[in-house]
Order: sequence, then C-alpha cells, then structure tokens
Amino acid sequence: MSQYLKTAVKAAKKAERVIMNYYSRGVRAELKKDESPVTIADTEAEKMPVLARLFT
Repeated sequence: MSQYLKTAVKAAKKAERVIMNYYSRGVRAELKKDESPVTIADTEAEKMPVLARLFT
C-alpha cells in the first residue's frame, strides 16, 4: 500500500471517530453557500489537518 493511501485511510478513520461522536445526537444539517448540506460533524471532521488541506 502506498504512503498516500495509508495516510488517506488513517485520516478517514480519524474522521469517522469525530463524525460518529455526533451520530446519535440527531445533528441538524444547515445549507452552505452552494446550498449543499453540512453538519457540525462535517465541519469538525474537516478541521483535521490532513482533511483541512484537502477540503479548503
């Protein structure tokens, strides 16, 4: 497995833990400027360093 893939898998697993913390709370989605939905779980997961570089 390439180093890039290993890093991506590790980041995805960390994001999963963040998102699952919100899963049972019934988090409400809001709309972004482009009218796509976003939740606090999404926002928190995107703050992770690797994901932040990919999605900002």
